[in-house]
Amino acid sequence: MEEAPVNQALEGKTILGEVMVSHPPDGRTCWISASAAPIGGPEGELLGAVVVFTDITELHQLQEQRDDALYRVSHDLRSPLMVIRVHTEVLQQLLRETGGQSQLLKSVDAIAIAVHRLNAMIEDLVDSASHDSGQLRLSPVTLDLRCFVSDLVARLAGVMQTERIRVEATTDLPLALADPDRLERILINLLMNALKYSEPGTEVVVRFEARAGEVVTIVTDSGPGIPPEERTHLFQRFHRVGQHGNHQDGLGLGLYTARSLVEAHRWKNLGGERTRQREQLWILDAGGAAD
Repeated sequence: MEEAPVNQALEGKTILGEVMVSHPPDGRTCWISASAAPIGGPEGELLGAVVVFTDITELHQLQEQRDDALYRVSHDLRSPLMVIRVHTEVLQQLLRETGGQSQLLKSVDAIAIAVHRLNAMIEDLVDSASHDSGQLRLSPVTLDLRCFVSDLVARLAGVMQTERIRVEATTDLPLALADPDRLERILINLLMNALKYSEPGTEVVVRFEARAGEVVTIVTDSGPGIPPEERTHLFQRFHRVGQHGNHQDGLGLGLYTARSLVEAHRWKNLGGERTRQREQLWILDAGGAAD
């Protein structure tokens, strides 16, 4: 009860949009958004509190229906996408081994790149929905970040301009605690963003630094930069910076998903308790424009 919004307000705190669940005697389940604030007197003394309850049951049901539809669509898309990817990789290997026509190989490579982008969009949709609904679960393990990124860049050859990517790390870099699959999503989104919004042939640098028990990952490119008026919207869902060129492909979820996954890494569940991790993963987007 001490965590109830009204009780926190009576301690001088302001609570906004706390989601609560109630179970009336008739068996219904009601979702409620509660906001509360303290009421102060002329001398700053605490006189009481005000609390506002809003029934958001219908909104919650709509969000659940949206998430269910999203998961079903993404699941149905993954199977044919996997078939396309496997057969594309077979064609690429055969054409390279037999010295096939260069134009045909370019066409197959273009299919592989499109499949990779489509898969990235699906993963962003699923991860963003999982984060928003509080269902995102991480499986962190200890990782050597330099080896992890070097392996990732090697695997992305052919679907990304990996020849432009350079990896740097200090010699005393400690191991990091991260979910490999979600860390891969973060890095792919930042690398795609950096490559897309910088000039062809310019370098994108991934640098790791150890700072006071934290591992900081910095992605730097030589892109045109982010206009000041766009920076407040940088991590919003479906927001895309369209001032520089015609880079309007994508869903505008890249940086939103990256930020959501970084924030998820700052906490983990141990025995049902929300416990702060000692190792934290932070991302600093040091250049380029937003996806």
